[in-house]
Amino acid sequence: MLGSGLSRPLEGVFLELAKAANNSKSMVFSVDSPSGFFTEQAMPEGAVAVEADFTLSFHCPRLMFFFPESQAFLGTWHVLDIGLQTPQTNEFSQDSIPYSYTLIHELKPIIKNRNAFSHKGNFGHALLVGGSRGKYGAMILAGRACLKSGAGLTSLIVPSDAVNIMQSALPEAMCIASDASDIIQGSFNLEKASAIGFGPGAGTDEATSKTLKAIVQQGIAQMVIDADGLNILSENKTWLAFLPSGTILTPHPGEMDRLTEKADSTYDRLQNARELSRKFSVIVVLKGAYTAICFPSGEVHFNSTGNPGMAKGGSGDALTGIITALLAQGYSNSESAILGVALHGLAGDIAASEFGEFSMLASDLINCLGDAYSIIQE
Repeated sequence: MLGSGLSRPLEGVFLELAKAANNSKSMVFSVDSPSGFFTEQAMPEGAVAVEADFTLSFHCPRLMFFFPESQAFLGTWHVLDIGLQTPQTNEFSQDSIPYSYTLIHELKPIIKNRNAFSHKGNFGHALLVGGSRGKYGAMILAGRACLKSGAGLTSLIVPSDAVNIMQSALPEAMCIASDASDIIQGSFNLEKASAIGFGPGAGTDEATSKTLKAIVQQGIAQMVIDADGLNILSENKTWLAFLPSGTILTPHPGEMDRLTEKADSTYDRLQNARELSRKFSVIVVLKGAYTAICFPSGEVHFNSTGNPGMAKGGSGDALTGIITALLAQGYSNSESAILGVALHGLAGDIAASEFGEFSMLASDLINCLGDAYSIIQE
């Protein structure tokens, strides 16, 4: 009935037709977008739109396709190529903001091929910092993901009680003991680190917070902050101004709300992430079904890989390890964020196909990273 240029809620005969479609027991297909659905902004409160089972759109997705509130109207959506651009890049804009939907074939040029004379020194030294009593598993997952993602050397700074655990679980990694037995505490020489990932299982003890502050003050630009590292920043927001330009933050929605303010909708949360990225010149990886990677320029990349089976503890720790490994290998901060998120989701898709969404684990995802690299390079 109506296309994607709608600017006000349905009324009159169009409203009645939408209600009739929603009350029918028929399978509903929408073309372009469901009639009455707002494609570039959140649906007004109380507005009615056709609730489709399938939506067939054209050329590139619309902005609101990427938010969970929209699923009731869109159902399962597909984008049909109608030959407007070759090759299709899935770039689109809304209110002059550049968005893109990153597809697997677009990632192949990013991958750095290895030559026959490579050695471990060519692929960087990744350093992961985290772990606290009861949360050592987070560092095992992050460390394994880092190793599987190609870092030449991987070191872990963990509480002293965790050193033997790490050495047993990850014999390929090196360990550095914290000054404390059960938390991260102390000052560390980071000169040999090519990239740093801070946060998996770290806790928010005051001593751990001081450690993060000391690391930030060393000004290492190749850095990922996740999990409790983000929670520490949310309790010390003035520290955000001291983050090196290009630092990668990887919040889930709750962590994002703590870093900024509680958002009323997923759309508003994305705008908060964009503003955080712009204000502090950081890259914000806002995790979700279509993870949004926000850059200081205002550009946003939505990820096309991943599935609900990844909604389990440990998946975020794996992502931290993957991105840290890419940074260590010399990928730029932006490449590391885009490629890391895509590899993470693609490995999750492979794991889901093998073990099922209900049963797959974060460790299954990590074990599928090699296959994910292979698919991208095909």
